[in-house]
Parts: sequence; structure tokens; C-alpha cells
Amino acid sequence: MKVIHKDQEHLVSFTSDDVALLLDLCFAGACSDLLPSSNSAKTRVRRFIAQVQECLLDTAQQEWLARRGLGRQGA
Repeated sequence: MKVIHKDQEHLVSFTSDDVALLLDLCFAGACSDLLPSSNSAKTRVRRFIAQVQECLLDTAQQEWLARRGLGRQGA
């Protein structure tokens, strides 16, 4: 993972393995009893997880399949 910091913005660059791990962690966190109890915090966490999933799920699925030796042939 690489991070570029500029003022209040942070650009993060992940490998495919990092992406798969991030999605694993998001799903585990979504099921955690340690999530904040306020509705606004829950909404914020759900929105973040949905954005991560929308943007990175295809990459994570390809990584998970490759780990199992089921990656797309010729892709």
C-alpha cells in the first residue's frame, strides 16, 4: 500500500491483495458489535462500506478466485 498526503486529502494505492483484504475487513466490521450505536454513525459506516464494495468488489473477487486457482483463463 502506498499513500500520498496533501493537506486534508490522502490518495491510497492498493495492490489487488490489499483490496481483497480491505473488503474482508469491511464485511467483518459491518457485523461487529463494536460499531457506533448512533444512527448517524451507522449510516456513515454503511455508506462507506457500500462505496468500497461498489468500487472494489470486482478486483477483490478476481483476487479471491485467483487464490483458489479459479481465476479467469486468458483474462
